[in-house]
Amino acid sequence: MICVAICVSCIAIYIYSGFRRTKKSSPKLYYGKSDLHEYILNNVPRLKEPYTPPWGLWNRHVHTIICCFDPLPPNYKRENILLPDGGLVSLDWLDNEAGLTDTSPVLVVIPGVGGGKEGISTVYKLATGKFRVAVFNRRGHCGTLLTTPRLQCFGETSDFRQCVESIHQKYPKAAMAGVAYSAGTGILSKYLGEYAGRSYIGPSVFVGSGFDLSTLKSMNTIYEKLILYLLKTSLVKPNERMLKSAVDIDAVYKSKSIEELEDHLYCKMHGFKDVDEMWLHNDPMLNADAVVAPVLCINSMDDPICVAGNIPYDHFQRPNWMLATTEQGGHCGFLENYKLESWAGKLALDYIGAVLDYNNTMEEKDITLEC
Repeated sequence: MICVAICVSCIAIYIYSGFRRTKKSSPKLYYGKSDLHEYILNNVPRLKEPYTPPWGLWNRHVHTIICCFDPLPPNYKRENILLPDGGLVSLDWLDNEAGLTDTSPVLVVIPGVGGGKEGISTVYKLATGKFRVAVFNRRGHCGTLLTTPRLQCFGETSDFRQCVESIHQKYPKAAMAGVAYSAGTGILSKYLGEYAGRSYIGPSVFVGSGFDLSTLKSMNTIYEKLILYLLKTSLVKPNERMLKSAVDIDAVYKSKSIEELEDHLYCKMHGFKDVDEMWLHNDPMLNADAVVAPVLCINSMDDPICVAGNIPYDHFQRPNWMLATTEQGGHCGFLENYKLESWAGKLALDYIGAVLDYNNTMEEKDITLEC
């Protein structure tokens, strides 16, 4: 029934919004001057080419809703990782070992707040034969067993660190890169700042980033209700028995906003006095100035969830940060064709590939100079 309701809503929104189509336009780019960015601009043509959704797929709500149904391909293997406190997280590895070596780069993907797989299938397809790919699943998300009465707080990085260290131990000769979607960008951004210089993760791409937590207050009411429903049904309900010992589960179910749910769930669980304190502690841009890894952010100006008004344009004057904005694309959608492939997913891999090539070129030059 919920799928039917979402489909009907999607059609109604589409008709209501009309068939308006914007003119073809290239992404707008914001970045600081550096040899790295000059190399990227010369080697990633997609950054300069127009992005326009195919006929009939122009509506931002259509993009946003369709990407929520983007499934993982069947050829993946799950690895459970035991945490120091007895909790579990998991990595879904793409089963694509053919042609890969111990030096093949590893791509770590972080989904959004509900653990959805927005746009990930495009990344999986393009990464085959080039990257190992691992999708990070938080405690209690996507079928990962909740073994302690603790969920990962928004922006908390300790669980993710355990996974990154596990990957590094398994593939010590391989470079690592990151692609994060929606709320997942908060984890990766904060992680890169907290562990600057020792994060193991190099080039990273943020798709549909909210940048600051006031995004929740700017969100369209309909989407807030849908996300609230998703959290209650796919996260709280399956883990209800374990969560009961740590929170007032009835109060969680009665929450009428995401902020109220976070107060009853995450604040109580992590010992924050209120949501404002939790958000301050987990601000995704808290340590952004310390990030040394190259970062590309991809945002749509018509995003109904992480709205354009929250983009900190001044931050992208740094030599390692770049922002690409498009007129259309919704929230993490960026549908490029009728196969529902993600333009942002393709750009993410183009960018990461260019940065890795740049790094290799610089290493070769250093070796030549030493000789």
